[in-house]
Amino acid sequence: MSNMSQRKKIVAIMFTGLTNYPMLVKKDKQLSLEIIEEHDKILTKIIKSFYGNIIKHINESIFIEFPSATDATRCALEIQNKLKRFNSSSPKDFQINVGIGIHMAEVYEENGDLFGDGINLAARIKAVSSSDEIFTTQAVYNSIRSENDIYVKDIGRVVLKNINDPERIFKVYKSKTDYDSETLDGIINKMKERGVSFFDYKESQSKNTKIAMHYIQNLGSDEDEFFCYGITDSINIELNKISNLAAPTSANVIKLKEMQDPTQLGKELNVDYVILGNLMKMGEQFRLSLNMNNIINSKEIWSYQWESKTDNLSEIKNEIIIKILESLDIAIPEELKKQAAKEKAIDPHAYELLMKAKYAYINATSASDLDIAAALFKQAFDIQPSYITARNFYAFIQFRLKKTDEAISILEEAENIGKKNKDDIGLATIYDTFGMIYKQMGKYSKAITYLKEGLRIATLNEILSREANILNTLGQCYTQITQFEEAIEYLKRSINLKRQLDRPSLEISNSLGNLADVHKRIGDYAKAISLRQESIEIAREKSKVMLGRSLSSYANLLYYIGRTDEAQKQYLEASELCKKFKDFATLGIIYRHLGLIELNKNNPEKSIKYLMQANQIHQESKHQIAMDTTTLFLAQAHLRNDDLENATKYVDQAILLTNRRRHADKSKGFDEYYTLPSRCVQVLINAKKNTATNDQLNMILDEIKTLHQDKHKGRELWCLAQAYYLIKDFKKSQECQKLAQEELYRKADRIRDEKIKKDYLELPPLHKEIFMKMEEVELINDQKGKDNFADENIKDELTIYKFCPSCGFNNEKSFKFCPGCGNSLTA
Repeated sequence: MSNMSQRKKIVAIMFTGLTNYPMLVKKDKQLSLEIIEEHDKILTKIIKSFYGNIIKHINESIFIEFPSATDATRCALEIQNKLKRFNSSSPKDFQINVGIGIHMAEVYEENGDLFGDGINLAARIKAVSSSDEIFTTQAVYNSIRSENDIYVKDIGRVVLKNINDPERIFKVYKSKTDYDSETLDGIINKMKERGVSFFDYKESQSKNTKIAMHYIQNLGSDEDEFFCYGITDSINIELNKISNLAAPTSANVIKLKEMQDPTQLGKELNVDYVILGNLMKMGEQFRLSLNMNNIINSKEIWSYQWESKTDNLSEIKNEIIIKILESLDIAIPEELKKQAAKEKAIDPHAYELLMKAKYAYINATSASDLDIAAALFKQAFDIQPSYITARNFYAFIQFRLKKTDEAISILEEAENIGKKNKDDIGLATIYDTFGMIYKQMGKYSKAITYLKEGLRIATLNEILSREANILNTLGQCYTQITQFEEAIEYLKRSINLKRQLDRPSLEISNSLGNLADVHKRIGDYAKAISLRQESIEIAREKSKVMLGRSLSSYANLLYYIGRTDEAQKQYLEASELCKKFKDFATLGIIYRHLGLIELNKNNPEKSIKYLMQANQIHQESKHQIAMDTTTLFLAQAHLRNDDLENATKYVDQAILLTNRRRHADKSKGFDEYYTLPSRCVQVLINAKKNTATNDQLNMILDEIKTLHQDKHKGRELWCLAQAYYLIKDFKKSQECQKLAQEELYRKADRIRDEKIKKDYLELPPLHKEIFMKMEEVELINDQKGKDNFADENIKDELTIYKFCPSCGFNNEKSFKFCPGCGNSLTA
């Protein structure tokens, strides 16, 4: 039976292991048997007292499951404390020293055994522990960090055997004294001494030779600038394709265009070698002077000058690359030789037009600039119809200019040309672009078909950089169609390959962010938060522009689970960065969330100011979808402020804006789904104005009930619950409130981390409201209605347990369902 058909559960997994046991067996087999027997006796008793279930003994290790991370951690602490007392009164040759690893994960059970990826991770965590040590993963830490008497230190990310990604681990201490007595550097150095490897993304980039072709200075007229850009860009691109070499992107090189000191450039670009030079173009002739510098020893390796006709530029570019490789004692790749042979067949004028077009494209600031770039690309492939690179760029620009049909038509022509000429490299590029375009259009299945073909070609031809990009886009597509296992697989492969290729840190950071989004959607918030933190770590080092976006995404995670104070700090830091770098799309979203935080604090007027600012920014940055949602929140803020006139005005605007959206597949009712939140707020406003009817509410409730379970509907059900209450249909109000509560529990069931799950249910103000007695909700202020509600329901009044009979949860807030285990708390 396959794993997918098993009933899964989330448990804390512990592995214990006797340290140095194999050596003891070799030294004295009889003594080792006596020690293992005493070890099992002590540990078994303690494990049972903390509700642990021993799955099996594996040599000197014990594999245990616990119902919670807290139980597992407290059990581990008791084991170490008990063994400390035991060892202090035992002979030196009869000491029991144990290392412990704990992880929280989803598993499935079969024939009394447990299976799942998390089990291997827990075992590997145990493997890096030594005598008396307890290590946990981030998932466990998130569940125990609020325990005041448990002392934990973040050790950092370690490389674990047979685990693809470095894992952040935490050390748990037996007492505050132990915690205070050990520095972070101290524990890391001890672990390194016994062979534990710590992951550092900066160190991970040091495997390859790092080299940069610096921006070539233009000694001629401004009209010749495109030559300098074209040569710089093409050489860096080709160097990046070669194994054991890593070059920066042209964007990073251009930022340092005016800098000419090799040592300074090496430091800024984080490379070991820099090639600098200048170009003078005179009519159809040019002179290119270059020198290659070793930054490590501050010596010039070579200086050379090329003089030729512009028709030979492509050939000279390949000569330069070969000269660089020979200087580094790197063999000339066969793929480079093939590429050089193909470029010889390209018409020189078409090649020059391509360089002009690329230069125009990277400097474009308006639609008219993009039109100019597109015209140059078109001229290039009009001269040479088989020029796939020119066609690909042209198609992508047409798509950006919203000329989708023309973009697809050009790509289809390019595909036919590539197949006819057996141009695998060109085809991989075309399929990558097809995939990106169809992804943007929301046609994910079609995107996946093209991307997989591009991936096949890229893998077959070892075009590793292209392969990494395609894997990332595939991961995004599978995320959108909620095939999360596939999404995680492709994104992890992309990240691993980018690291292997020493791709720029920001590319890795981008993929980490995409992976974080997947884990957020499956409810694995601990992993999502960890990945976002790693992404932020890279962005802080490499790009303040990306840092603003990363902080904003991280804040969204915190906001979603109710940690609004932490979220607000992150939003404010991100907003300053977005202002500085004019990232208005992200800034608008940040202001929206700051407005929601104020609304949650019951400051509607302050909320309205933030939301108005957000909408203004959305409008200026033409962020249409964002405007729809922010306008709806404006309506809710005015409703909270009891300003029904403005609440009506903005909810009507929100519906109008949302109706203007165009969706790829209207047959699935996307238009109706996207207007549903606005229409629910609209009926709530109408209920406050005494103009809502039962029929209107019933129609929307029926619509909500037919939605697929993956559609968000808790907020909408809560709006209806309040609206029904206001029109005095108390039974329907109760029904909607119960459905909203069930929706929250269903969402919470996907959250693997216990602490985050508890936060998600209890911290967000909206979720608190959903579990309140309806007459206590602030929006409901009609005393007569409250009295009627009480009279109507007195005969149905339920006994609410003070403690959960299943897990012992303290139900001081009178929940009807347990936030801990989901069981009913009523009788």
